[in-house]
Amino acid sequence: MSRALPTRAVALIREYSKPLTRPDWRTLHKISNYDLFYHISHSDYTVKDIIMSNIRETDWYKMYLFIEVWGIETAAVRYNMPTYDLININGMRYAVIQHNIMNDELNRRYY
Repeated sequence: MSRALPTRAVALIREYSKPLTRPDWRTLHKISNYDLFYHISHSDYTVKDIIMSNIRETDWYKMYLFIEVWGIETAAVRYNMPTYDLININGMRYAVIQHNIMNDELNRRYY
């Protein structure tokens, strides 16, 4: 009894694994979640809504939004992570900045 994969499956696996070992792919620039989020949210492309919808479903975005609304200290408790580790996740510093801006605005309006 043979447990080998079908020839077509092996060919697909081989083809998809090639870019990872090719020297010219080692210089590929990877875009971070925050960079993608930022560029897409500031564009006028029609595909923007689809991409933003997909971003909003990620754990990264949920964490970003939580920090933006509740702050880094509350997020540290929620995600059981030190604030230092949270703030070093790409884009979370911007969530903290947005949180601070929102709090400053609320304090100006109601005090």
